[in-house]
Amino acid sequence: MKQQHDTRSGNAPLSQEQLEAMIEQYFDCKLSDDDERRLRCELASTTFSSETIDEARFTMGFLSMGMARTQARREPAPRWHKSWMRVAAAAAAVALVVSAGLYVTRMATTPPDACYAWVNGHKVSDDKVVMRMIQRNFDDIDRASSSIDDHMMQQLQSMGKALDADEN
Repeated sequence: MKQQHDTRSGNAPLSQEQLEAMIEQYFDCKLSDDDERRLRCELASTTFSSETIDEARFTMGFLSMGMARTQARREPAPRWHKSWMRVAAAAAAVALVVSAGLYVTRMATTPPDACYAWVNGHKVSDDKVVMRMIQRNFDDIDRASSSIDDHMMQQLQSMGKALDADEN
């Protein structure tokens, strides 16, 4: 298998066995900083693939084979991009302040003891009706919880029987 390699580093490409040995040292925390940088470069440029190499790629952030080097220089963002980000940040700040103001205004106009519910787009403000609706919802949840408890108990009992039969 042909191995791609960056000749600027001055190091010869590693064989698959050497690469896997270096990965083993990495996971054992036995690599120097320079060796770890070299391992990252090798993982970014190697065409070798094995469970060990793929695990190291995943651990080090290389989620796909043949990923471009992480040390590659990026061009600075164009000037218009920076100004766009400032405008977006300012717009987000204004939206946050307006939202907070509306929330505080609405909370100030709603009585603290108000009990209401929205049902099919209509506001129900009768406390007794709303409380009955809440109680019905809790009853539904309780019934569903009991049903799940019964089902889980049946599953656990059947698993226990299977395990007992397996031991005999």
